[in-house]
Amino acid sequence: MQSSVLKMTAMLLSASTLSSCASSPKPVRTTEAACTVLKPIEYHLCAADELDGPSNSCDTQETALRIYLHNRDLAALCAPK
Repeated sequence: MQSSVLKMTAMLLSASTLSSCASSPKPVRTTEAACTVLKPIEYHLCAADELDGPSNSCDTQETALRIYLHNRDLAALCAPK
């Protein structure tokens, strides 16, 4: 009797596992998913005669360079195929 209970349990577990695998959605590659939502970051360098006032609307050269490199890497990662 105990043997048939174990067989039945194993069979139900196996059927449950197989049916859940068959109905799972197609996995999305992480890069593809990221490229649909990630967009380049905008930055603004002040011109030589433009002063950065209290609104702090200008980025430093260091910040602009970091953003530029980030955007470049993002474009390479998400390049159309």
